[in-house]
Amino acid sequence: PNELNVTRILAIVKQTALAIQHVTGQNIVSGDISADNILLDERDQVKLSDFGGAAQIGQMVQAYNMHYSAPEIIYRGMSTETSDVYSLGVIIVQLITRQATEELGEVPKNQLKGTAQGSTGKKKKKEKGQSSKADEVSHVSIQTEQAIRTQRYNIHPDILRVNQEDGRTARTLLELANTCMRFHANQRPRIQDVVRRLADL
Repeated sequence: PNELNVTRILAIVKQTALAIQHVTGQNIVSGDISADNILLDERDQVKLSDFGGAAQIGQMVQAYNMHYSAPEIIYRGMSTETSDVYSLGVIIVQLITRQATEELGEVPKNQLKGTAQGSTGKKKKKEKGQSSKADEVSHVSIQTEQAIRTQRYNIHPDILRVNQEDGRTARTLLELANTCMRFHANQRPRIQDVVRRLADL
């Protein structure tokens, strides 16, 4: 397999952002974009897959992934224009650090198991001693944001080993990911803005 260096990561991220922009332009939100749903062919061309739970922007999403989906989807099952932008941010962080989402946010692994599906958007009464899905996703988004902001992340050493420019690009990508992963949907950049920022790298 090809080496996952910064040049290749940037190409994958740019293509993924363009694919999300195309989907958003159709007034559609996947709500379930994850690393497993980004397919690469032999030429590293990106294709997004698994739109079974997709919805129109502002509508209920039928499936989500606890590690990748935006807080508004986990909390209320409701999609926004920037829900898939959040997922892109998670993917960027994973590509640069090569860590799982729960490791990035230092969330206990026993709180995050598998993929939750079929959200109704209804808040459930929390049992004593149990964490709700809303609690879990707040850990992922907020703690990962704190990890990036305070530079408690680890850029994979293979990236830093190449040259200083790759290290700077990796940090710029992580800063972009941090804005994409803001907890509140209206504080995230629109996908068009993300595409423009990536084009400058």
